Amino acid sequence: ILARIGAEYARASRPFALDTLARIRLARDENSEGRAALAEALQLGNPLPSSLYLMARILVREGKKDEAILLLDQSLISGSFPEIQAARALRSQLEGPQENETS
Repeated sequence: ILARIGAEYARASRPFALDTLARIRLARDENSEGRAALAEALQLGNPLPSSLYLMARILVREGKKDEAILLLDQSLISGSFPEIQAARALRSQLEGPQENETS
């Protein structure tokens, strides 16, 4: 029974662990490793809003604006998270040029 509880806890905490690993890797300028950790966290399902925001920032740097907007939108409807103001600002920034092009 304890092994089962431990396995369930490990599975549930994996997205948090991968998010933390990604942040450490990105802070060390290990961008591809950080991106890989975030991608794995997002594939687990039920992603953390912070992970979505962080991946969106990476996608913006890679020139993948449309993908970044999708992740930002998903993070912003997920509820409160520490980077919510920064996510809103980035979403606004990405939206701006698009609106100007159609005006």
